[in-house]
Amino acid sequence: MTAEAAAALRFIDGLIKPRTTATESRLASVMQQVIRLAEETDTNPKTRMASLVPNARASTQTFKRSSAAASRRSRTSERSSVPEK
Repeated sequence: MTAEAAAALRFIDGLIKPRTTATESRLASVMQQVIRLAEETDTNPKTRMASLVPNARASTQTFKRSSAAASRRSRTSERSSVPEK
C-alpha cells in the first residue's frame, strides 16, 4: 500500500470516528494533503511544468550526489582489495 493510500485511509477513518478536538498538527496535516491534492490534480500545463521542474532539479542533484558517493566507495574498495607488492 502506498503512503498516499494509507494517508487517505487514516483520513477516512477520522471522518468515521471524528475526534472531539482538532490539534494543530492534525490541521496542518489536512492542509498539506489538500495542497498536495490541488497541485497533483492541476490541469494547467504551465503550472504543472513549473511545479515539476524544481522537483526534477532536486532529484537530479540527489542522483548526482549518490552516484559520486558510490563511485568514491567503489574506488576505495578497489584500492583496498589490490594486494600490495
